[in-house]
Formats: sequence, C-alpha cells, structure tokens
Amino acid sequence: MKKLLSKELRLCLAPQVITFICLSALIAIPSWPALTSFIYTFMALVIIFPVAIANRDIEFTSLLPIRKIDIVKGKVLLATFIELSSILVSIPFALLKYFIISPALGEASQYPELGINLVLYGIVLAMCGFFNLLFIPMYYKNPFKTAKSQLLSTFFIIILTMLVTALFMTFPAASAFVNSFSGLALIIQFVSLGAGIGLFVLFSFLAFHFGAKKIRPIDL
Repeated sequence: MKKLLSKELRLCLAPQVITFICLSALIAIPSWPALTSFIYTFMALVIIFPVAIANRDIEFTSLLPIRKIDIVKGKVLLATFIELSSILVSIPFALLKYFIISPALGEASQYPELGINLVLYGIVLAMCGFFNLLFIPMYYKNPFKTAKSQLLSTFFIIILTMLVTALFMTFPAASAFVNSFSGLALIIQFVSLGAGIGLFVLFSFLAFHFGAKKIRPIDL
C-alpha cells in the first residue's frame, strides 16, 4: 500500500494540486464561511485524474505485478491523502481565526455560520467521503474520460456545501449552539466528528469497492 501511494504521488500529484491543498488556509479569512474553504480540496481531486491520463498512468500501472483493482485502490489512497492533507493544513489557520483574528475584530464583524468547531470537521470529512463515493465509481466506468464524472461530482458537492452553509446562516440559533463548546453542544461536537470520521472511512471504502467492480470488465 505504501509503494502504491508513493507511485501515485510521483505520477499524479501536479503542482496545482499542492496549491489547492494549501488554499484551505483561506479558512482564516474573517468574512469567509468556514465550510467553503474546502471547495478547493475537491478541485484538487478532479485535477489528479486528467494528469494521470496525460502521464499514461493507467497503462503503466496495468503493467505492474499488481491486481487490476489496485489501480482503483491507488487513486482512492491518493484522494484520501489529499483530503486529509487539506484538513491538516487548515487546522492552524482555523485556530488563528478562532483565537486571534475573530476576537480582534469584535462581535460587530461576526455573522451566523457553521464556524470553527468539531462539527465543521465532521461535516468536511463526511463530504470528502461522499465525493469519493460519487466520483470514483463514476470515473472508472470509463477511466479514459473525466469530464462527466468531474462536472457531476463537483456540482453535487458545491450544492451540498451551499446548502449546509445556508442552513447555519438561516438559523442563527443552530450556529450559536454548535459554537458554544459547553455541555450538550460539546457532546454533539465530538459525536459529529466521530460520525464524520466513520462516514469518511465507509464512503471511501465503498468508493474503492464500486470502482473496482467498474474497472474489472474494462480492457486496459
């Protein structure tokens, strides 16, 4: 598995992908809804597949002494690596916003939104897993074309991001609750994070499982 991920990083990790991963740092912008900072993570994910096609990654990987389904496994590993890297990059900037930038600007600059909390990261993890589940099986139905799977998966994840962001903006009480860090709210935060981690693992595994089923009959 380690060697498979290493191969993916060498052949498919374009400089643009690293830039998009780093853009999760935009979570520190005061007027920036926290959840929207991770849209760039999904932009990074859709880039790696055209890069793989340009580098003839599928043909190269199919010549290696591995199973055909390991082609899918490699891409799922790379996708989860990018997603987790983006989340890790965001954390110090999220803390900077929560402890320094927002208090310095005062309550007048605040508005109801999901905010910086464990619920945010639970939702992000669940969305990353959901994106994998949408994109990977759709892509491996025809792994030499990316447009349809890219457009549909990105469209659904942007709509989902907008809906969740709008929900917390529309209901300020919900925003205040998840950002209170006390009592029941704190329990909900840890439960949400745990659920997000569970869904991320489950959806990513299912993405590999369904992607592997799609690639089996394809002549590479």
